[in-house]
Amino acid sequence: MAATGAATIVVVEQSAAMQELIDQALRDSGDFLLITQNPLEALDLARRVHIDLLIIEFGDSGLALVDEVRSLQPDLRVLYLYGEGDEPVPVGLGELPARVEESLAER
Repeated sequence: MAATGAATIVVVEQSAAMQELIDQALRDSGDFLLITQNPLEALDLARRVHIDLLIIEFGDSGLALVDEVRSLQPDLRVLYLYGEGDEPVPVGLGELPARVEESLAER
């Protein structure tokens, strides 16, 4: 769990198998976790609640969603599943809980 208490984490992932693996990797974090295939669902959620961390695939559609959510929540933290920042850096499922913890510690 993040040091500052339960966080709201939204994961946008197309693959149902990957969704299950991500859920298994993060379910014991104590954070509120919403996993969806639908970027519009994530955007709708961003209009209603504060998102502490958005986890999304690196790519044009992912970057577009990040821009839209950041227009609503400028302090949004983002962790790319298959890359991070401007240069892709793979994030393995084994390291996902630690990377999420690091991202949330920066909030």
